[in-house]
Amino acid sequence: MLSTRPLLLIATGIVAVAAIASGASAGVWARHHPARTEIAGRAHFQQYRITEDRRNGTLTADQAHALRGEVHGIHQDARADALANGGHLTGDEARSLNGQLNATSSDIPH
Repeated sequence: MLSTRPLLLIATGIVAVAAIASGASAGVWARHHPARTEIAGRAHFQQYRITEDRRNGTLTADQAHALRGEVHGIHQDARADALANGGHLTGDEARSLNGQLNATSSDIPH
């Protein structure tokens, strides 16, 4: 006689994997939304540029501190905007944040 226990375990496993995948995909999508990824990457690179310019002596400690604060604030704004929109940035928000990063970038020596 064929036991139904293995079939029940397989069916339960399939349902569990499907539930995890559907719930996880929404979180992954929100965390890796293209606009958020772009803003975070630009903010990270600007922090790197500030650090390099401070090491080179192109920026004073006070200038570097102020610029880092600006970039950090923009990144925090992006996180707050994304949190308010279910994990993603609207087009207007992304344009605004990119504009702020552009302004900060011009303050960092090249």
